[in-house]
Amino acid sequence: MEPDWLLALMFTVVLWGVGQVLAKEGTSLIGAGNMLFLYALNTLIIWGGYCSFSQSVIITPSLNIWGLVILNSILSALGWLFYYLALERGKVSLVASTTSAYSLVAIIVAWMFLDEILSYWQYQGLFLVTISIMALSYNPNNPTNPAVVQGKGWLYWSFLSCLSWGIAVIISKILVTEVGYINLMGLYVLLS
Repeated sequence: MEPDWLLALMFTVVLWGVGQVLAKEGTSLIGAGNMLFLYALNTLIIWGGYCSFSQSVIITPSLNIWGLVILNSILSALGWLFYYLALERGKVSLVASTTSAYSLVAIIVAWMFLDEILSYWQYQGLFLVTISIMALSYNPNNPTNPAVVQGKGWLYWSFLSCLSWGIAVIISKILVTEVGYINLMGLYVLLS
């Protein structure tokens, strides 16, 4: 029998993949701003419900923690806004792949500011991720390809999304260490 985390990981990957396609359809129908509003509303309902039924008590954080929570919330929200703007302009297969590379930003920022040391294979992985993103974003002139017809605007917004989410992940790591993930979710919901 596989460990529980592996099942949860596989379930997450499937839901994330389906969610990408649904986000593209939703963004095409109602626009990036409305999708961001729906994301905030769903966050409030799902995370708020989870926090209220958990056995954790929301702590009263210090001003420094509140500052990090607010910064984290702003960066996360901007990341989602940039993601939806990229979806409006590009193909979901390209936008999903390139925005998922926010982990590249997170790894570099963690190395720079959290003193997380990378192994030889992690450096190789960073190199491969970079090459993969460049290959995915390269698109020769092909008039039947919607990503080309709509221009390269999706790539700009995807890059900004990666940057926002990559930094937000590092702030989340600091906050989870300081207050725990349930408390972080609760504070995040309060700001939604």
